[in-house]
Amino acid sequence: MPLATGRLDEAERVFDRMLWLNPTDNQGVRFLPTDVKAGKAREDHPDEW
Repeated sequence: MPLATGRLDEAERVFDRMLWLNPTDNQGVRFLPTDVKAGKAREDHPDEW
């Protein structure tokens, strides 16, 4: 899991690909790139995961 391990560049590519494959985004991925671009990893949101 790129976001969980702090590999933010890779996480951004994964989320972009997920949105391309699933444009209706029933998984809520559209909200995650904002955190990636802000440099936040999973450990920055312990209560949200």
